[in-house]
Amino acid sequence: MKWEQAIEHYQNYLRIERGLSENSISNYSFDINKLLLWLEKNELSIPPTKITEYTFVAHLSIKKSLSSR
Repeated sequence: MKWEQAIEHYQNYLRIERGLSENSISNYSFDINKLLLWLEKNELSIPPTKITEYTFVAHLSIKKSLSSR
């Protein structure tokens, strides 16, 4: 699955299943786009089906420990 398709499916889930407002959906989408920019910046090619809750946190921890040296 490609990112665009995954984001669209997620937005539909938030809209239909969760009943969230368009503003909330927009905020969630903004966070996903920040993640995509971060992946791009770090030259990581991870499909949406392989992203876990630990993916972003792990890389942030590595980045933070390297920058504090």
